[in-house]
Amino acid sequence: MKLLETVRPELIKVLPTQNRDMQASAELQTMGIGKLVTLFLNWRDRQVYSRPRKVLKSAEILASIEYEREELRCRRLFAKIASGQDLTLHLSRRTRIAYLSQAERKKNKQRPDLDLLLNEWGIHHLHLSEADPATGFAKDDNILLFIVFKNDAAHALSLMPHGEWMNEDLVSVAVHNWPEKGLFHKLVGALPEQALLPKERSTLRRRHINYFCSVDGQSYMSDTGGLSSNGTSSRSVIQMMALQRCCNLYDEQPDLLSKQMKEEANKIGVFWPSRPVFRCILINGVERLGFGIIEEKSGVAVGISGL
Repeated sequence: MKLLETVRPELIKVLPTQNRDMQASAELQTMGIGKLVTLFLNWRDRQVYSRPRKVLKSAEILASIEYEREELRCRRLFAKIASGQDLTLHLSRRTRIAYLSQAERKKNKQRPDLDLLLNEWGIHHLHLSEADPATGFAKDDNILLFIVFKNDAAHALSLMPHGEWMNEDLVSVAVHNWPEKGLFHKLVGALPEQALLPKERSTLRRRHINYFCSVDGQSYMSDTGGLSSNGTSSRSVIQMMALQRCCNLYDEQPDLLSKQMKEEANKIGVFWPSRPVFRCILINGVERLGFGIIEEKSGVAVGISGL
């Protein structure tokens, strides 16, 4: 069995389907491993990994009427972010759905398994309310916090009504407040796109077609790389391909993998078996849930960086 294929059972175990749909589960079992990994990366990036972050607030959010009205709830949420508390209850209920069966996709055109705002622009939206006991998630709010999470910081962009998914002011706020952070990359030499109406931009996004955002006459694109043809972020596809290349290399050169893993075993004083057995696994990293390789007899495991 190919090394990458060995992670399939773990991926299927962690990926939630809508109402535990049996057809969706069956489709995951037969899905190509590259597509399955991309699906996992898409779902993983919709979550917010629990770790302390510095909360950076834009000048626009602090000066807004919405912040004046919602300051208490914002302060509570910012405190949770700063202390590294679990933010799951403030996310959309749709984050419970990682995959829809083909039959469900025909009935549900909205695709709750995809967050196109996040995948194209790298922006999460959080509900300000506390948890609803009936659902375990925050009660629906008309005003949402639009925010970009990085490993060590959370960039609070704006408070906007539900449905402002196409509002390019979000991009402008990110660029003007944190130009050095690279939340959006300036595309040198790219001409600004023709101004589009929100409805037109929405049509492009639903069809998974990227367009450049214009800020001060310059074109910008998110560090997610925009959307892929299947609606995930291009970054997820690139990471999947990197994982494939890594595992393919070790399939072709098993002695290289054995040598590297044996060196790790020697560092921690673990006996190395004469016939090692390797498996690709999910592993909790410092930043997020990622991928690693374990030698099953010795228990020696290492993470694969960059994923």
